[in-house]
Amino acid sequence: MQVYESVPCPYCGATWNPPDARFCQDCQRSLRAPIAKKAPGKALLIAVGGFLVAIAVAGLVVVPAMASSELAKDQQALTDAAGHQVTVDAAIKTFLTPRNAQTKQGGIYESFRQLDTFKAALAAVRSDKQRIEDADHRLDWMGRVAVSKQAEIARIRGLNQTVLKALIQGEGALQAAVDQAGLIQALDKTSAIETQMLTAANAKDYAKVEQLYPDADRQVIAAESLARNPDMPEAARSFVALFRLTIDGTEKLMVAAQNHDPLAGQNARSMLEGVVKNSSTYGADFAVKWDNWNVRNLQPMLDAYDHGLREAHTMGGF
Repeated sequence: MQVYESVPCPYCGATWNPPDARFCQDCQRSLRAPIAKKAPGKALLIAVGGFLVAIAVAGLVVVPAMASSELAKDQQALTDAAGHQVTVDAAIKTFLTPRNAQTKQGGIYESFRQLDTFKAALAAVRSDKQRIEDADHRLDWMGRVAVSKQAEIARIRGLNQTVLKALIQGEGALQAAVDQAGLIQALDKTSAIETQMLTAANAKDYAKVEQLYPDADRQVIAAESLARNPDMPEAARSFVALFRLTIDGTEKLMVAAQNHDPLAGQNARSMLEGVVKNSSTYGADFAVKWDNWNVRNLQPMLDAYDHGLREAHTMGGF
């Protein structure tokens, strides 16, 4: 028997294994020495430790600080919304003030004179609403990671919802004011243009009438568009239709006269006679009914707006 002097088996120490043997003939175990597992290096331990420290610092210091900053921004948005209440109340109350029979001031027919005021108040409410919605969205995320601030975040988010509901009501009332005042403004401009058209018609200046008509038509189209909004009384549509008949009838009458078309002229005169006949329907009583419609439908919105802000105040929101 040939004797080998091989490298000792790492397990049993046998030295008679063939040079190319993979397993020990004595103990049947692998002749390859087991690879010793290295302990984690010092650099790796330091890196892992630093990462854990960073997470701890973020959780205990950075995230709560970020949450505090977002809470402060949200609180400021709520405070600003409350600060605009006086302006919003004044604008809506001005719009809802009925026409004074003695001074002939106020009411729906005079509303267009305050259109800029209504627009400014509406812009303030929309800005407040957007800021609070944005802040609430950020707090929604922050509440999931800033554990130590969750109670305060929940409190502020509750205030957000209360104030947002109030702002939606104020926004609705102001949008109605802007829409209705805009409609009356368009009709007021139409009336002024119609007066010029009639003056030109009396002077038989047919070209002038044709020149003025497109401007009047644009104003009526704007009023017709606004009249379809849900924040308009039904009577607004018939009121705008009266102006449509007026300018169309005047323009058609001038075209008929210019073309020496008696039948077309008669049709145009019939149209204008119908306008004159129905115009009395849209006098003082009509304006009163319109004002009353606004009080019935918009006053509850104003009340809900004020109630919501008062509720938020009692909750410690401002």
